[in-house]
Amino acid sequence: MILLAMLEIYGLNTKVKVGSSWETVQKIHVKNGGTWTQVKRAYGKVGASWETTYEYEWVYEYSTGEHLDQDIDLISGIDKFHNVRIVIPSGTTIRSSLATGYALNTGSGYGGALTIENAGSILGAGGNGGDGGRGDQTSAAGNAGQDGQDGGSAINIQSDVRIINTGVIQGGQGGGGGGGGALSNNSSSARAGGGAGGGGYPYGQAGAITYNTYGPGGQGELNPTAAANATLTSSGSGGLGGYANAQSGFGGGSYAWGGGPSVSQGVRPNSGGAGGVAGANGTSSHQSSYAGTGGAAGSTGATYYNPSNFTIS
Repeated sequence: MILLAMLEIYGLNTKVKVGSSWETVQKIHVKNGGTWTQVKRAYGKVGASWETTYEYEWVYEYSTGEHLDQDIDLISGIDKFHNVRIVIPSGTTIRSSLATGYALNTGSGYGGALTIENAGSILGAGGNGGDGGRGDQTSAAGNAGQDGQDGGSAINIQSDVRIINTGVIQGGQGGGGGGGGALSNNSSSARAGGGAGGGGYPYGQAGAITYNTYGPGGQGELNPTAAANATLTSSGSGGLGGYANAQSGFGGGSYAWGGGPSVSQGVRPNSGGAGGVAGANGTSSHQSSYAGTGGAAGSTGATYYNPSNFTIS
């Protein structure tokens, strides 16, 4: 409702007299010709200076808990004519469900200023782990581990924005690389698949095992083990590489968890990279062999995706 009454300036607030009480104005309208029009900003003279006495701001506060794939444009009732303030309180997590998407889209077309006030968490999605390499191909490239997926960006910047951050804003961690498989190309043809890469946090999925192990039998063949999915705050571990003892064909011949030290041949490797860690190379003791390289780790996602170079203050 528009109240038409006497206006006065109290300090730097604009108030209207309703009956015998002075009340702070929420939205000022002025009559321009025959049309009532909203006012974005009003000024009053304080001493010799004109000071802002009224500037309406539309405020939306998220509830605590988890919210997926948010777009400010789609918030019900948003009033872009005025300034807009989005409040993300402590205990609230906004995250993306896919590494190819964004946790929060700012939207565009604002008539006033956009402010995001974050005391919670805004998180890009973690990348998925790479699949373990095969161990049955007669080429090194055919036995290579798959690269981990890059993590997703936290905020898609589509307009100028002021960000007040006392919480966490970060891109997702990249997925771990898959370990390389290996084929020992002699009469026994020992074959070992690489371990899969672990998922990057938050919630990146583990890669897959694409080949198990083959040997003459009875000499300690071990299949690759599954990698782990990531949680909200922790990366998934990489899977163990396969081990074919005959002629020592290994899937992922070095220890790849956290970039740790290599292990000697004859010791089963942990070949799939954890989230954010490259997979290990496959190895074989036989000089005529096809050992695949480990996959690269995915890159950490950006805090802000801002290809149009909007102003972030």
